[in-house]
Amino acid sequence: MIIQVLQLKDSTPTPIEEILPAGTLDIDAVDMHYVGEVTVRGNAEKNLNTLVFRGHIYCTREQTCARCLKKVVNNIDESVDYAYDIKGLKEIDLSDDIRDSLILDQPERFLCDSECKGLCPHCGIDLNTSKCHCRETRKADSFKNLKKWFSNT
Repeated sequence: MIIQVLQLKDSTPTPIEEILPAGTLDIDAVDMHYVGEVTVRGNAEKNLNTLVFRGHIYCTREQTCARCLKKVVNNIDESVDYAYDIKGLKEIDLSDDIRDSLILDQPERFLCDSECKGLCPHCGIDLNTSKCHCRETRKADSFKNLKKWFSNT
């Protein structure tokens, strides 16, 4: 997203809106990707040698829960405030800052719900929607083979 500095009037907020294809920002990951477009809307204001952009980033993000692997789609509305030194510049590219803002907005470990129970480590059933019966059928003594090995020595 490029702002033409010379087209802005001093001390006058100028409304700016741009729609970017999510793929151009290169922010997808294995467990998360942006769906559709990223809309950036706000006001740019030039004061002497400084340009300030205040606005919002709107987009849709699909993430995979780290516990149960359920895909969840969230609408994002992130408020942003950027300031640039524009002395001698004709244009400012906000793309890297938009990308950085979206990356920093992502949780380190996404959960579909704070109470997510995840998957059974033995049978893989989703413990949020079904009850696992494999623990009832497994023997309680998980160290049986280890005890047998020590008893033979």
